[in-house]
Amino acid sequence: MTFLDKLVAWTFTAFLILIPLVIPVILSFILYKLVKKYKLQKSKFLFVVILILSIIILIFFIWYIKEIYLLFTLKGVY
Repeated sequence: MTFLDKLVAWTFTAFLILIPLVIPVILSFILYKLVKKYKLQKSKFLFVVILILSIIILIFFIWYIKEIYLLFTLKGVY
């Protein structure tokens, strides 16, 4: 692979890392606004669900980044 190919792949990978970090924050902010506006009772449960889902997504993407790194360093041979 050329340097440009690796640069494009790492940039794409960086965006894939940012997606699972940003989406739960946005969802939590929206949920916080809804809870504050409508005074929902089960707000703690919903926050816990969003937190667990974001951790699962983060673990998946860490595994994905590890696979991409192995692909670049070992040239596709595991």
